[in-house]
Amino acid sequence: MANERDYPLPRGAANIWIASDVIWLGFDGHSTYFPATLKGLQLLLATLKERTKSTVIGTNGQPTQYQVERTLQRDKRWNEMLRIMQGVDEGARKEERESEEFLKDLGLL
Repeated sequence: MANERDYPLPRGAANIWIASDVIWLGFDGHSTYFPATLKGLQLLLATLKERTKSTVIGTNGQPTQYQVERTLQRDKRWNEMLRIMQGVDEGARKEERESEEFLKDLGLL
């Protein structure tokens, strides 16, 4: 198995890892994530190909999270995932409000 000491890493090298339903891509100094969907994988591969041309932040070879999200705006699965995540957040806030109200009724808050 080859390692970093065997040869220098290419200029466009990046770290990749999966966490839950997203794939993270770590660059020099920052990282961004892509959804684990077909469109997300296509965008991730396109980004890796662009790394050989440019590794400056804000370019196709090293996009910001905003650029990735703008590109995915028309992806149906990405938008469904965002709606689900927002619903979970709203549900958690509602439960927290109800819990606080219950504790106030008991005189504990």
